[in-house]
Amino acid sequence: MKKGFTLIELLVVIAIIAILAGILFPVFAQTREKARQTLCLSNQKQIGLASQMYMQDYNEMFFSHERSLSGTARTWQEDWWMYLLMPYTKMKVGEKTGNKDNFFNCPSNPTYVELTGTRPLAEWNVTMNPATRRYELWLSYAVSEHIFKDPFFGAWEEPSTSFFMLEIRNKGGGQGALAAGDTDIDCTQTNETWCGHMGGANFLFVDGHSKWHKCVYRGTEEQARVTAAMWIYPIWCGPDDNYPIGPWSPRAGD
Repeated sequence: MKKGFTLIELLVVIAIIAILAGILFPVFAQTREKARQTLCLSNQKQIGLASQMYMQDYNEMFFSHERSLSGTARTWQEDWWMYLLMPYTKMKVGEKTGNKDNFFNCPSNPTYVELTGTRPLAEWNVTMNPATRRYELWLSYAVSEHIFKDPFFGAWEEPSTSFFMLEIRNKGGGQGALAAGDTDIDCTQTNETWCGHMGGANFLFVDGHSKWHKCVYRGTEEQARVTAAMWIYPIWCGPDDNYPIGPWSPRAGD
């Protein structure tokens, strides 16, 4: 007569499988996130390469301030810099109702921005949401606002350590008054930075290279979400970003 498994034996096997699953599943999750982090890093490198090509075609100038097409004082290129790269990327930013899988969007942090107050060029064929009267785009990265203020590449004395682009929090990400993703970020808004890649974020620098850095803040993560002053890295430069310091500034030593 063939002997079967006893209940105790089955329970032991189930317990072993459960223990192995408990050990391996977090490893699988970390491996998956590491892959996404690497893809995000590649996204930034592609954007950095396109930006370098743009700069070479425009007398070593990055995106500079312009008055908006509607005639308001708000700057235009801060909103639409990603479309200025289309001749080099051969790719448009995904609209919220369409495809978000391109290198303007981080796979770990799919983020959309809502643009108002300016209008895109007609040939870009960007659709406005008629219900909100806003342009809704998938965009996980924001350019340092100080690039727009000092767009000449030669003005940046330490381009390999100066911020060009950072990962941005999603709309409604719990940042108090700064509760929406944006197309630009400055040193008084470091709490807009998203740091979900193993406790850090990918940063694109002015010279075109991209690298992961650990995010550091004082107090709790929730406090850092709300208050920019809690951030140590990326560095917070005080209440007035007209005088940036550290990696935000084109002047070495500031």
